Amino acid sequence: MPQAPVAEDLERIRAWFERLAEHVRAVDFAAARPLFAADMIAFGTFSDFVSERDAVEQAQWRNVWPFIAGFRWREGAFRGIVSPDRLAATGMAVWDSTGFHQDGRSYDRPGRATVALARADRRGLGCPAHAFLAVPRRARTILRQAGMSKGINVVRPSRRPLARPPQDEEGLRMPSTKSLFLRSAVRRVSKDARSCRKRVSKLSLTAVIVAAALISPCAAAESPWRAVRAPSVGNMQVIGGPANGCIAGAAALPADGPGFSAIRISRNRFYGHRDTIDYVERLGRAAQAAGLAPFYVGDMAQPRGGPMPSGHGSHMNGMDVDIWFNLDPKPALPPAAREEVDLPSMVLADKSAVDPKRFGAPQVTLLRLAAGDARVDRIFVNPVIKRALCELPDHAWLHKIRPWYGHDEHFHVRLSCPADSPACAGQPPVPAGDGCDASLDWWLQPRPPTPAVPAAPKPPKPKLPAACEAVLAGR
Repeated sequence: MPQAPVAEDLERIRAWFERLAEHVRAVDFAAARPLFAADMIAFGTFSDFVSERDAVEQAQWRNVWPFIAGFRWREGAFRGIVSPDRLAATGMAVWDSTGFHQDGRSYDRPGRATVALARADRRGLGCPAHAFLAVPRRARTILRQAGMSKGINVVRPSRRPLARPPQDEEGLRMPSTKSLFLRSAVRRVSKDARSCRKRVSKLSLTAVIVAAALISPCAAAESPWRAVRAPSVGNMQVIGGPANGCIAGAAALPADGPGFSAIRISRNRFYGHRDTIDYVERLGRAAQAAGLAPFYVGDMAQPRGGPMPSGHGSHMNGMDVDIWFNLDPKPALPPAAREEVDLPSMVLADKSAVDPKRFGAPQVTLLRLAAGDARVDRIFVNPVIKRALCELPDHAWLHKIRPWYGHDEHFHVRLSCPADSPACAGQPPVPAGDGCDASLDWWLQPRPPTPAVPAAPKPPKPKLPAACEAVLAGR
């Protein structure tokens, strides 16, 4: 007869579930992050796959948690299994929450979760664990709306007609209202030893979302563009657009330079056109000369560009780069230790304003320097950050600062097509003016309800330019 789980272990498993529920109800993404390991693969709502905790937070949590109410685990609907050596466990629970129809009427929105957990306070275990989050049994439309207050209070969507949404931005379709289907797959156990050390007292439980389906996680996330580990040989050429292109003969950004450090080197997304490399290096020197602490450089492009398996719908042709807002003094870390660093949001949790403790004169200075390079086509920031910039007296440099969803922890720089790449496809010019007008208001007002009809099939993704086939297949 198998032994019954020790009551103390079951209580700690239950405590993990309760901590997660508290963070969902509070819409507190930062507090929830330590419950999940840095590496994960999720089936995305807006893309086929979403890899890694940062991307899952942006694509999944932030599109759901603010728009439901009363998330809680059902009383008595909890089970737990603990391994004989008490080093691993599985917990299962059923949740209830409230969703909302397009006319504002509420409906029950239940779901189920299974979490596999491991101890982090025994030698050799590290911080691993796996969690299975099932889709709600009755998937319904989730209203995407601005102004959702922190906690469980629901802000009803406005029925006032909105202006036509901006169409000149990231090269992506505007995110639409959708039902959540949150099934995920683990890629590997987190190697974030630094994070482990913070949670080694007693039974520290960390989760990674994994697929409920029996699939190979690595195979699911792999793509031919990701599989290529080095740039192509030959002349440097930008081909196609930022959301439908590639790059031949790409250059690599150094891991460190004056005023900057690249992070998450293991992603192999630090390639781009020579203009992009030069832009980052010039910005680093300018920031250093302005007395700013070094900034982190995030994703650029894969070695040959092309579609990424997660995190971006653009960054394909080597002309995009993410710069992180965090300008706190940073320790000198080797690249391997920069896989998981502090990347706080600049926006308050309720999206009402920028966080004055995080976003201030240094961030404004960095943005001003970033926008001052003539090669910049546009820079994407969170709409709340754009509004804060519009409240400053000097608007002369705000023309190219454009609002877009997310972008509260980093800003996304897009450079214009370089003169040496005739096959590069640019975007329409940024509209005239400083952008502190009704077009910004569109981003900040509540979204109207979406009719509760089955979602139309996604249109097929446009084929990459034919020249990209040769770039992918070449040496």
